[in-house]
Amino acid sequence: MTLHVIDTFLQLQSQKMNLILLGVMLGGSIAILLSFYFINIDSLVNNEFFSTKSKVMGIGIFITIVHILLTCVARIIFNKLQHAKSIISQQNEELKKMDKSKSEFIAMVTHDLKTPVVPIASYSQMLIQERFGELNDVQKEKLKIIISSTESLQNLISDIHDMHKADLDKLKLNLEYTDINEIIQQSIAIVLPLANKHGVIFEDMTTPGLEIHADKQRMIQVVTNLIKNAIDFVPYEEGVIRIECQLKDNNMILSIIDNGIGIPKDKINNLFNRFCQLDSSNNDGRSSSGLGLYICKTLVEQHGGKIWAESEVMKGTSMRISLPIAPRNIDQVDHQTKKQYEIFNMEKVI
Repeated sequence: MTLHVIDTFLQLQSQKMNLILLGVMLGGSIAILLSFYFINIDSLVNNEFFSTKSKVMGIGIFITIVHILLTCVARIIFNKLQHAKSIISQQNEELKKMDKSKSEFIAMVTHDLKTPVVPIASYSQMLIQERFGELNDVQKEKLKIIISSTESLQNLISDIHDMHKADLDKLKLNLEYTDINEIIQQSIAIVLPLANKHGVIFEDMTTPGLEIHADKQRMIQVVTNLIKNAIDFVPYEEGVIRIECQLKDNNMILSIIDNGIGIPKDKINNLFNRFCQLDSSNNDGRSSSGLGLYICKTLVEQHGGKIWAESEVMKGTSMRISLPIAPRNIDQVDHQTKKQYEIFNMEKVI
């Protein structure tokens, strides 16, 4: 309430406010002097301090001077606040212009970078498939490096584009009823070549038939990103990634659990911040923008869910996603499906 009143006064023009303060100063001074003039002197004579009318008027003049001084101070404070507000408004306008320029620059850069990368990726794939002639082993190895680097660049461009959209609150979701098992299977298929290269084994413990109301492609993006991160941190040729799905309070809990090196406690709280990067010796030199988990968090939260990590050093990491079950599933999940989940949960405990 007080801030609102102050802001209302600051909205006034300087001349109007000066007239108001001048009126307060003159009106208050006259009111104080008149009130002391008409005070009943007899009631003050008995007081040793107030023995005459002149003393009473002296007190009135003193209070009037204090009132005038306070009014002048208020005027000075008002002028300073109005000046500060003017500077802040100018800075806000400059920041808006800078933000607009940044948005235009990011849009331009992502578009201009994506344009040449697409043919590079396409022709590299055609070359590795020997459509333009046979290649020796050295040439194939170099082409694989080009393809890997191109994929990293494409992922970086995509991450920057998604981050920009998230900042502008323009990440669009095409919601549909989709089976969570289909999302997991497609995500595994995407990362399977990388997993095979590192000798990683998948344990898919999910049960088909559970639907969520989500953007299928965006959720595939989230799950794929989490699995790729897990591959980076599991031991070579000994990595195991287990994917579980549980029902809890009308929510689906999807867990991606690895037997990797784990995450230190002092870093786990910042894991989903933008540009957060963790050291990994198993990523084949693939560069990381540090935006992947930040985008995952943004997408999951846009679906009305949450994402978090549980980890111990040298004991692996569990990345968990909680999403609401599709509304039509809450009342329509049949007893057989529920029983399957109960049996699955019992087997895990055993």
